[in-house]
Amino acid sequence: MSDQEAEDTFRQIAALLERLEMNWVVREVNETIRLGKLASEKIEIQEEIFDEANVLAPTGRRRSRESFTVSVDFTPKEKLLLLVDALRSISTDAAAIELATAELIAKSMQSGKAAFPLERVEFVFCEDEAGREIRKSDSQVRRRLSNFSQELQPLFKELQEAIDAD
Repeated sequence: MSDQEAEDTFRQIAALLERLEMNWVVREVNETIRLGKLASEKIEIQEEIFDEANVLAPTGRRRSRESFTVSVDFTPKEKLLLLVDALRSISTDAAAIELATAELIAKSMQSGKAAFPLERVEFVFCEDEAGREIRKSDSQVRRRLSNFSQELQPLFKELQEAIDAD
């Protein structure tokens, strides 16, 4: 994948996420891109050495190399990888977190030895303190989210391989 193709793909995915009202993902990735990645840069320093008797004329020179941490720009492919990794993370991790939360709720709802059915666990994601419902998580939603996550994995792998090619 060329740099231009990576930039085009990034823009296409960003536009898709905006249509899906998931532009918060792009904002987070863009913030990471704005900060840049850390790299170590070595700089050669040349110092003049002075004799105590004659401070006006240098008696020699000393060279040393110092290492500094600098921020450098991401390449177009690295930017795309950041976005792909963010999408992989939110799709896979969200499904796993919701299932783990539901299992924890079901376990805490157990009375004595009677198990609380996982299928009966429901919880609601709210947007803010006012309690506006964003979406509900029930067994059907968790199953769809898990299936969606599994279906995306080959696409993420294919995209990763296309980015790595070259």
